[in-house]
Amino acid sequence: NGVVLRQICLEQMQSDRPKLHIGRVVTVSDRIDSGLRHLARQAFGAVVEDRYSTEEVGYVALQCPRHQHLHVMGDSLIVEVVDDAGLPCMPGESGRLLVTTLRAWAQPLLRYDIGDLATPGEQCEEVVWPVLQQVDGRLRDGVTLANGSFHMVTFHGTTLLTSPEVRDYLCARFDNAIVVLVRPAASLTLELTARIDRKSTRLNSSHVKRSRMPSS
Repeated sequence: NGVVLRQICLEQMQSDRPKLHIGRVVTVSDRIDSGLRHLARQAFGAVVEDRYSTEEVGYVALQCPRHQHLHVMGDSLIVEVVDDAGLPCMPGESGRLLVTTLRAWAQPLLRYDIGDLATPGEQCEEVVWPVLQQVDGRLRDGVTLANGSFHMVTFHGTTLLTSPEVRDYLCARFDNAIVVLVRPAASLTLELTARIDRKSTRLNSSHVKRSRMPSS
């Protein structure tokens, strides 16, 4: 998964062991962003090939052989991305993912709400199967604010996941604060610390604390 791949890449880049070359890395489970793909190229010269699957129906979509978007397994599934009113989302609009199985004779699923959010994409010139621009995450990983607006809780593309100096992090939510614990691979510079603080403050404008995790 993406979390493990990131840790392996950082270990490779920061260790004194002989460098390895890996042609391809097949990922599952986590959302894969451009930052992690770049990190895999830096560490191993590797190309990341993503897979999107679920426990209920197996493989849902595979990465395009030419682009970074995903193609729905159109011979075995019908996948719809719909808004809160149940209407189809346009390319670039995130919505709930519904799955209909075409080959599950024992237990067919019809427009099953799988609990994931995804963004459909434009038709691809390489493969005719429907396009998912990206899988945004699971509904359970989101929050609904007091004004009724829904937001995904994700750190993709943030300093915490794009800085090799940050080895690991942990977020703990309290009634009046979100505490971000950071484990650095080396001493953090003042500039990087300030960047992490700015990103962390967006999590909770009222009160955010930052601390340091043990090095071991």
